[in-house]
Amino acid sequence: MGLITRIACIAGLAAIAACAERASTAASGDLFRAALPGEWQEVSARSDLVVYRSGDGQSRVTFSTLLAKEPMSEAKQHETLQTLTEHHRTAQLAVSDQVTLTPVESSEAQVTARFQGNDPDNRRRTATLLLGAPRGVVIVHLEAIGVEQPAFAAQAEKLFAGVETVK
Repeated sequence: MGLITRIACIAGLAAIAACAERASTAASGDLFRAALPGEWQEVSARSDLVVYRSGDGQSRVTFSTLLAKEPMSEAKQHETLQTLTEHHRTAQLAVSDQVTLTPVESSEAQVTARFQGNDPDNRRRTATLLLGAPRGVVIVHLEAIGVEQPAFAAQAEKLFAGVETVK
């Protein structure tokens, strides 16, 4: 193989890797839209629950939507996320004693809460993002089996960054 052919092959592989890195899967529901990093397949869908599995089969993300009976103020969103976070924390503690919570946060754009769990006996990691919106709450739950903590944390951060509520 000549030098020019080698350079073309290397450039081609770099372009393929860059495209794979940029590839994303579109997901949407009643209250959200998301760009999931990489290839994901929808495995289940209802109006209030959508589940995707990653291309490698190690991860699954579930989007749940809870519609409000009437529009919620920012204070009501904050209170609702606080309550939901506590319920999820209790459920996680039933499986594992390793749960990390972040406080409910409000910004101009969004009321959010996050938490992570770890079930070392089953090599299962979880990360959950709750997004408040006037029309309800979106719960994004990521779980992975056999993925080390640094890789999982990076995956969760990238996935959560691509999720937004819709008006």
